[in-house]
Amino acid sequence: MLARLAIHGTTSDIKHQTFITIYADIDRVDFDFRIDKPVTTREQRLCHVFPVLRPQAILRAETTGVVVRPYPQPKGDLLPGADPNRFAIQGFVDASVDGGLGITIVPVEAFVLRLDLDPLSFEALGNDQNYQESTRDQNGETQFRFRYSLRAQAKGWQGASAANFSRSVTSPLIVAAGGISVCACGNAGTSGPLTIAVPGYRRAIETDLLERDKAELAIANGELAIQLGGHEFACVRLFPA
Repeated sequence: MLARLAIHGTTSDIKHQTFITIYADIDRVDFDFRIDKPVTTREQRLCHVFPVLRPQAILRAETTGVVVRPYPQPKGDLLPGADPNRFAIQGFVDASVDGGLGITIVPVEAFVLRLDLDPLSFEALGNDQNYQESTRDQNGETQFRFRYSLRAQAKGWQGASAANFSRSVTSPLIVAAGGISVCACGNAGTSGPLTIAVPGYRRAIETDLLERDKAELAIANGELAIQLGGHEFACVRLFPA
């Protein structure tokens, strides 16, 4: 069961719809923004702001291939010369108090986190990054959609759990008839064999991330085992009986 609130409004010449969804049995809140924005050459930006960063919270952001505290050392992980204001988010942003309340935000379409604006701000649309050289015609597009999912936790920063939540939002399970491909990620950072229950499937082939065949895997008693490295992916293609 779920409940959904729809909000309609206009800001200047921009029409927007916001859908907020909560679930009975899932610890998750979804935000779905639909935007009708005419083409303009004015310098501007459109941001979505989530005021969830508490003073004691530690901010972490999953960028390309790494989770960082997006502040200069020693407060964060940035080296001298790094841009402390803009970050490309690949998976999630997490603001958690050590051992206490935390919030994980997963942006689906928007990816630019702006720390020079109100916390926490995602710049969804805009031409202000390099206005003198930016394209200002929106490529003729006027209809936009941006989605976010939020989840709260009470035990502080949980890296594997945040990554799992992010993957479940951006790559939801799709059920279809016939063969399927399954990918697992060692979010906890440990290595070892992973056992997967595959009832109803008779054949399994290990693949790379481009789904190219690597090796056949044995299925015994409805299960298969595959080697999974810490923070690595393992992929399997399954064929039904």
